[in-house]
Amino acid sequence: MSNYNLGISRANDKKTTMHLWTELDGGRGSNEISSCLWKFVETKYSRTQNPRRLVVWFDRCIGQNNKKIVLATLIKLVRASFFSSVEQKFFVTGHSFNVCDRNFGILEAKMRKTTLLTPSDIVNLVEDAAQDNPFTAQRISQNDILHFKDLSGHIKFPNNFHVTHHLRYQYSMELPENLGTWTSHCPTEPMHLIVLGIGIQFSQLPQPQNTRPLIMDRNKLADLRKLAEFLFAEPLAFYTALFEEQRELREDQENESV
Repeated sequence: MSNYNLGISRANDKKTTMHLWTELDGGRGSNEISSCLWKFVETKYSRTQNPRRLVVWFDRCIGQNNKKIVLATLIKLVRASFFSSVEQKFFVTGHSFNVCDRNFGILEAKMRKTTLLTPSDIVNLVEDAAQDNPFTAQRISQNDILHFKDLSGHIKFPNNFHVTHHLRYQYSMELPENLGTWTSHCPTEPMHLIVLGIGIQFSQLPQPQNTRPLIMDRNKLADLRKLAEFLFAEPLAFYTALFEEQRELREDQENESV
């Protein structure tokens, strides 16, 4: 079973939250990245009318981070009053090693000495991996993964705008119809403003990406059944319940298609 982890480290208190989910909750695209970011902010911050700036650094993974979906999510955090302004910054390719990479190195070192059989084992691994400054394990459920792609569709960008052509963005309620852009991190580069068209539907929070339980691939499920024969006690109970749940979901799906 595929398990996913998005780590977010907060610079002001040097605390790290690992957001954990499985393939039965969602995939590993921009909707999941945006949903973890939204969950992190909802958990750590309250809405406020006071000035508060968010600066977020991302690596330049074009398939996940460097997309309009994530940019729209950051704009949504401002318009939802969690922050008065937000900056999205990207590391320069080849110079992106950061604190999150170090934290994942800690997890990988711990994994080499640990047997992981269920998602609960991964939660325990995360919570026990760093002794001096422990990580927080945040479980992400299917209902936590929201359809932020729909949200991004309610922002009209200029026709010549390419989200991957910039290294820095800034959005503020002082200029709510504009987005500041830079193509580099050079302090002398002037900000270039582009005009946004934000629809009224942007005020609504996206719905869950999947409204029905996800069904696992047949071949993967068959492989898990073979491996489960060698498990014991708690891990076996987890997979036994999973197999029964998947059987019922597949039966319901087949009955609906008849």
